[in-house]
Amino acid sequence: MEEHYKQKINQLEAKLKIKDEQIKSMNLKNMGKSNASGIDSQYVIKLRELGLACINVGDYEKAERYYLDSISKAKLFSNKTLLSWAYNGLSILENVRGNLQQSIEYSKHITHEDPILTASYIGNQGIIECRSGNYKAGEKLFYSALEIFKQHGFEHGIANTLNSLGNVEKHYQNY
Repeated sequence: MEEHYKQKINQLEAKLKIKDEQIKSMNLKNMGKSNASGIDSQYVIKLRELGLACINVGDYEKAERYYLDSISKAKLFSNKTLLSWAYNGLSILENVRGNLQQSIEYSKHITHEDPILTASYIGNQGIIECRSGNYKAGEKLFYSALEIFKQHGFEHGIANTLNSLGNVEKHYQNY
């Protein structure tokens, strides 16, 4: 599985190099936001994907660099939704690192205009609660996130949240 993520990282890095060169060649001050939207959203999405892939292989420093770069690019293009997703990624990273307070601080930058992002945020808060020993509060948050994911048919979120609920059941030894 780790090899899969390493291959994905290499592929995404190659695509990003091209996009980065396109962005550098543009005169953003003279360009309307609508012209930049195709490049900015795809570029920032790829940065976020790289951040997640790096988390999955345990390269947290590289993940942090990608998330910080996605934040700077989202700010450059004034895209609040992408900015929120980037902060969500940093929150997840710090959660994985065990830096719960920093995870909470990053999550304060997340807006809730996107329901999938909101559900992801709620799920992350559930993880923080569980890691803090408050499994009941975490479980409630997971069920809230699960409901939103189900309403929007977001299978990836549903699967992750069910996994988190399984971890709660494991904690309670409810096999």
